[in-house]
Amino acid sequence: MTTVDEKLLSLLRQKSPAERTILASNMFTSAREMLRGFLKQQHPDWTHDQIQAELRRRIHGST
Repeated sequence: MTTVDEKLLSLLRQKSPAERTILASNMFTSAREMLRGFLKQQHPDWTHDQIQAELRRRIHGST
């Protein structure tokens, strides 16, 4: 494990379960928004519904 990993692990261990849950939720939200922006850039002609469907497919594996 690298020094950065060890430091991050130490910081996360100091957080309460609720704080870790909030961090995970925020990371998921950020990832979803980055993917949404990527899809809009790659497919400027897609509608909102098409973007939403592709987000669902990529994140949850649904068709």
